[in-house]
Amino acid sequence: AAALSGDNIPGEVYDNLISVTVKAGQQVKAKQEIGTIYTDPETNSTVLQLQIWRELEKLDPELWLSK
Repeated sequence: AAALSGDNIPGEVYDNLISVTVKAGQQVKAKQEIGTIYTDPETNSTVLQLQIWRELEKLDPELWLSK
């Protein structure tokens, strides 16, 4: 898992990345590539888990995604 944060984002956790192209604490901009998501070779499924936290409160990540 990779944990990142930015000026307007409390704290982010990304899980299921096989490589990460940013460093912890680095500011991440909208639509910036942060790494490569693992693809399960048996199911051909590629899933990224995103969690956004403000201290101990888990927030809805949909509110932070670019549409």
